[in-house]
Amino acid sequence: MNMAERKGIVVRIKEYFRSARVEMQKVAWPSRQQITNAAIAVLVFSGVWAVLITIFDFLFSRALPLLVR
Repeated sequence: MNMAERKGIVVRIKEYFRSARVEMQKVAWPSRQQITNAAIAVLVFSGVWAVLITIFDFLFSRALPLLVR
């Protein structure tokens, strides 16, 4: 690889990071409150599913021996 090719690669890498920075400035970032609300919603939803799965697991583990007999 000669010096001109290496310089071309360096220029392309610099341009990539410049354009990435410009694009990141265009992003509409959520506020702290929106992030907090979304995190709470995920935790509540996960908790509800965990409880439901536990209840169904318990019910099926009790019902299966009755069905196998």
